[in-house]
Amino acid sequence: LTHAMRIQAVVAAVTRDNADFRQFGAQHAAALAALAAASAVLAASAAALPAWRRTLACALCHMPSLLWWLYFVVHYALGRFDIDWDIPLNLCPVTAMLLCVTYHTRSVKCFGQLYCAVAVFIANTLVTPDLREGWPHVEYVKYWLLHGGIVVGTAYMATVMRMFPGDDGDADFHAGVFCGWTRTPAFRTAVRACVALQAYLAVCGCVNRVLGTNYAFLSHPPLSPNLLHKLGPHPYYILAADLIACFFFFVVMWASRLLWLLFHNKGDTKRKPHKKE
Repeated sequence: LTHAMRIQAVVAAVTRDNADFRQFGAQHAAALAALAAASAVLAASAAALPAWRRTLACALCHMPSLLWWLYFVVHYALGRFDIDWDIPLNLCPVTAMLLCVTYHTRSVKCFGQLYCAVAVFIANTLVTPDLREGWPHVEYVKYWLLHGGIVVGTAYMATVMRMFPGDDGDADFHAGVFCGWTRTPAFRTAVRACVALQAYLAVCGCVNRVLGTNYAFLSHPPLSPNLLHKLGPHPYYILAADLIACFFFFVVMWASRLLWLLFHNKGDTKRKPHKKE
């Protein structure tokens, strides 16, 4: 009886609404610090145990997607399915599944889309999280494991597995920072990200129209303070956010190319495309 009561108390603690989370508060800072520490530990582990690199990569790339689907199944089984949140159309589950696809295909083009999505969208969810419940609520734990796991997994693929966005072996990628920029794979990666974003918004818009939902915040901005609130009323913030996102796709890829030129061996101007290990 005592054991059952303890389990019941734990379940109550992780499911009871507490509304304790505050942006830029102690719990927010603790979650970001934990993600940074996890990234450092994983990178060190991969360096110390090279035979485990692929195993760690597999676990990191699958964990966010598996966590989301587990959450979906549990919610459905408990009768808590919420059509406004539980269809896998939010950027987070879409990006989580893209991370899985990237791991299995080792496609540089796919990784480029993942990199843009993480740098522009998922990183924003870490800075301005749309979250109400604090520790130890299950929503708090799920939010940071899911969003943070995507960021950590993408960083691991880039730093440990040596994948790089826009690197498909094209010699033009190693040209100057400004000269010939529009001919580089990095530029084409940003263009593909813009096209993919428009397709994603079109799908979300159709679903929202039919079901009356708010995927991609196309129907109204999030309830908690968010950058979208600074971009004007509905629907003008949608166009503004779309243009800003596309602009930052090019900024992110230009910065990535600059870093590549700074740290890559300049003598290796004909690097072969990334191969699956």
